[in-house]
Amino acid sequence: NIAWQVGHLIVSRYYHAIAVIAKPDKEIFERIPLKDYFPIYSMATKSTINDLNPPPEQLLAELHIINTYATTVLDGLTDADLDLPLEPTRFPHPIAKTKYEALSWNFQHEMWHLGQISTLRRILGKPTNWQSFK
Repeated sequence: NIAWQVGHLIVSRYYHAIAVIAKPDKEIFERIPLKDYFPIYSMATKSTINDLNPPPEQLLAELHIINTYATTVLDGLTDADLDLPLEPTRFPHPIAKTKYEALSWNFQHEMWHLGQISTLRRILGKPTNWQSFK
């Protein structure tokens, strides 16, 4: 469902574009309940609606928060930084060894899920709202 897709994008953007690029950020965990989100929005979960899902307005606001953090991290990178190995995290990155590879994967991964959101919207008879992806 769309809520799972958005929650998954929040979790994955944190991991692929912040944690392994800069380092885990405590401030993000104070603003977004990522620890609660990992079990329900990670790649191992199924896209179901349950009582754990926050309201859509909250998910959208948190997506914007994580996008702002990720943009700040990206703005601080130099070309040389992209060749550096990933920051250590609890779980090794499934694909990337360098910061460039993690960011490249992040963009590809997000496009996959944005396509799924667009497909779900079409199934529901709603047009794709490209402005919502900013």
